[in-house]
Amino acid sequence: AHQWLIEKFPKSPYAQKSLLELGKIFILDRKIEEATLYLRRITSPEIIERFYWLGLCAWWNDDYANAISYCENYLRLAPRGEFAEKSYYLIAECYLEQKKAYSAVATLLKLQNAKLPEMDEQYFYYRLGYAYELSDKPIDAITAYRKGYEQDPYSQVAYQIEDRILELKSSKPSIDISFLYPYSPLQVTIVQEEQPDTLKTSVTTDSKSSSSSTAKQIEVKQDTPVKLKEKPKEGYWLQAGRFSVESNANRLVINIRLLNIPAAYYEDVSGGKKSWVVVCGSFPDRAKAEEAKELLATNNINSFITAY
Repeated sequence: AHQWLIEKFPKSPYAQKSLLELGKIFILDRKIEEATLYLRRITSPEIIERFYWLGLCAWWNDDYANAISYCENYLRLAPRGEFAEKSYYLIAECYLEQKKAYSAVATLLKLQNAKLPEMDEQYFYYRLGYAYELSDKPIDAITAYRKGYEQDPYSQVAYQIEDRILELKSSKPSIDISFLYPYSPLQVTIVQEEQPDTLKTSVTTDSKSSSSSTAKQIEVKQDTPVKLKEKPKEGYWLQAGRFSVESNANRLVINIRLLNIPAAYYEDVSGGKKSWVVVCGSFPDRAKAEEAKELLATNNINSFITAY
């Protein structure tokens, strides 16, 4: 239908929108050259978002100068548009790729001053901290990282921020990162009293009943070790994160297991670099995996289903 409209009525509003949709489809398929060709054929001044997508295509092709130019065009025409925040991030990313960290910082500060509605502040501080880090401004970097981390310490972005903080600490030992672990161990002595057998039975029954009514039941095995010897080879799994610091992977596994979802992590080596991947499962079918994915999402843990 898209192709028919484009061929028969190339200048019509519907054909112009079809060019945009086809361009985005090709981007999803990683066919960047084809996407660029379709997006460049758009002439309607009303389809401003094409400039963002053209910028993304240029970024994919390592054409950072054009990527910046396209995104700046978008921001000039739609300074508070749907893709304004993404355009700022893409411009900053292009500057970082060009080793122009100071320009990346300046771009992100412009984003902050733009005061866009519903901006993802945690992700903003994560990217700002990274730009400061590459600008050799560790104090500014740690300040930005802290602001981002404290917004939601249990999100996927928070784990990424923690990775960067620990990397920064390894190169700058004098930096204070005590805010990551603000609580000192509390020593408590618990004195247990004997209870009548009938009371024990009642408490156990009530506890089980309460647990089953408040937690979503997922019928999967919980006997998976915390760290797997290798990548899973079969079944349905959720991938919930990839970390450059093993302790972060271990911490996420513990948090997920508290949700009654089996989780583990394994070591992966790619391109000579180590990372630790958190997975949940295995699940007997995709439906069970979807249930677990929804439960993770309600606890601000992003994941995706993968089958081996």
